[in-house]
Amino acid sequence: MNKIRHYISIPLGCILVLCLCNCSYVQKRMDISGLKDLATDITADFHPGSPEKLQSFVNATSLAKDTEPAATVHFSTSPLAKWYIEHPAGEKLIREKITFPSGIKHKNGFDTAVFYVYRTGELKDKKVILWVPGAGVSDFAFRFIKYFFTEAFLRDFNIVFYVPPYHLERTEAGKNNGEGLFTSDHERNITVLLNSVRELRTMISYLKGRGVTKIGGWGGSIGATMLLLAEQTEEFDHINIMIPIINWETVVFKNVYMREAIAQFEKAGFSENFLTQAYGIINPIKYKLKLNPNRAQIMYAEYDQLTPESAMVEFAQKNNIKKLIHYPRSHATILLTSKLYDDYGLFLDSLDRDD
Repeated sequence: MNKIRHYISIPLGCILVLCLCNCSYVQKRMDISGLKDLATDITADFHPGSPEKLQSFVNATSLAKDTEPAATVHFSTSPLAKWYIEHPAGEKLIREKITFPSGIKHKNGFDTAVFYVYRTGELKDKKVILWVPGAGVSDFAFRFIKYFFTEAFLRDFNIVFYVPPYHLERTEAGKNNGEGLFTSDHERNITVLLNSVRELRTMISYLKGRGVTKIGGWGGSIGATMLLLAEQTEEFDHINIMIPIINWETVVFKNVYMREAIAQFEKAGFSENFLTQAYGIINPIKYKLKLNPNRAQIMYAEYDQLTPESAMVEFAQKNNIKKLIHYPRSHATILLTSKLYDDYGLFLDSLDRDD
C-alpha cells in the first residue's frame, strides 16, 4: 500500500531508535501512522467511481479467469545490475532480470512485469522459491531480504523475486516508490491485485516450461495476499507467509484508523458490506488453502495494527496450519528480528521431514 509504512520502509533513524528500545507502544505507533497516512491520501484524492459500475465489475470477475496467463508472452532476459549477493557455499550465482508485458495500465501506457532471478545454473530440475514482497519494498530493503535468500541458497533453492507494481523499476513517473498501489478507486485496486496474481502465474508457467520441478513461495504483507491468491490455481511445494494481509476487513473496512476514509466511501454510496463483498474476490480469508498444511508456515507480528493476532489464528485454524510463529514486533518492524531468518531456515529444513 502506497503510504502504509511497510516492514521494509523504516527510516534509518527509526531503526536506530528501535534497536535501543523494544517498546511495543513505539512499534504500534509506526503502524498506526502509516494507516492514518493512507486514510488521508484516500480522502485527499477521492475518485471512487460509482457503486453501480463496481457491482457490474464484481459480477463479471473471478479469481481464476481474471488471473489466467496470456497464451503467448514475450519474455526478455538481461543481467541484474543491482542487489548483489554471494552464494554462502561459494557456488557461482547467476543474477538476471526477466521482464514481460503487464496488464496494468499507467498514464503513458502499460506497465512491465519484472522478476529478479538468482540461480546456480540452468533452471531445469532446480528447486525455486517464488519470493513476493510487500508494499514499500526498496533497494534499502535488500539489507534485510538477503538474509532470507541466504537461508534458501544454503538449502539448494534458487530465488525468483517479484517486483510488485509501483515499486523499484515499476515506480510510476513523478511518484514515490510504492505510490499508487492502493487508492480510493476500488475497481482499480482489485484489478491491480488480479494483474499481480496473473504475473505470478505467468512466471510459474515460465519456470515449469524450463523444467523447474519444485516451486515454493515466500510472501510478505500484501505480497502474501498475492501469493495466497495464486495458490488457489497453482501448485506450490510449500509457502511461508510473513505479516500477511489475510483479511481486508482488518486493514481497511473495520480498522479504527480508517474511519474517515470509510465515512467518505459511505457518503459516495459504498456501504461497508458492499465493499466487503467486492474485495472478497482478492481476500485470502475467503479461500481455503489447497496446500498440505504441514508445508505452510505463518510468521506474524504480535503488535501488528493491520492484521491482528486473532485474524492470524483464525486463518491458521481454518487451514489447519500448525507452524505459527509470533514475534514481539509490529507490521513495520518485524524484519528487525534476527530470529526471523533462523526460523525460516528451520522451516525449510522441516520440509524434507514432511515428505
